[in-house]
Amino acid sequence: MKRISFFFLVIIFLFLNSCEKEEKRCIVVFFDISDSTISRRNSYFQEFKTKILPKIKEGDRIIVDVISDNPLGQARFPINIELPFFNFIQNKLIYESELEKIKVNISTTVENMIRPQRIVGRTKIFEALQLAIRIFAIYEDYDKKILVLFSDMIEDSDIANFERIDWQRVNTDNLIQMIQTRIRIPEFQGIKVYVVTGVNENNPQRVDRNYNQIKNFWEEYFQKSGAIFNRSVWYGSTIIEFERETKKNQKNFISQIKSLLKKGDK
Repeated sequence: MKRISFFFLVIIFLFLNSCEKEEKRCIVVFFDISDSTISRRNSYFQEFKTKILPKIKEGDRIIVDVISDNPLGQARFPINIELPFFNFIQNKLIYESELEKIKVNISTTVENMIRPQRIVGRTKIFEALQLAIRIFAIYEDYDKKILVLFSDMIEDSDIANFERIDWQRVNTDNLIQMIQTRIRIPEFQGIKVYVVTGVNENNPQRVDRNYNQIKNFWEEYFQKSGAIFNRSVWYGSTIIEFERETKKNQKNFISQIKSLLKKGDK
């Protein structure tokens, strides 16, 4: 009798585990629309459409805006939506159809957002990062926070002009200290950062001047910010790996069942 009651306990445990919702993610995506990225826009869009959008799942919130010459003053967030959860009183096919409509709308909106509409000569990436921190503070109740930057990462503002820096001689630590006197490094603890520099459609083989030095700078910058950032994987012309679907820890789950069964034998 005692063993039967433990089997019922295992069944209840299985049921509760299957009802457990996956982790909710707040995903912020910024597209650099400065003039230097015009030849990369199609590359940005294809990366977003084929590698990020399909991975957005129920419960995720996705927020999209642009990196312009005034991110803090011009942010509109044309996309700010949480994908609804499926509930068992819904028709699964209808739910999936509605979800697909939402993703198609997101795709269309992004494509229109990043089309050249006006001359944007400056790139204020540091200000965009401050904006990202504000967003994550508002949506602090999400389990995971992810920032995706589609940009050549060449800052051009009153804070710094990366085109004028002698990257062969500059000391990265000194440069970061100088930048800190003008704008403080945001606190990105627990936030995963991806940087997608894109491909120059006019010359796919071209490597930007000082690409590696600028990449080194951002690596140190994000490390100092406390971000979860893997330079070798999450910074490059394309996304090699995006945030995978949340999966339950099956190994731990099985060990818990075995533990329950052992107790039932006693």
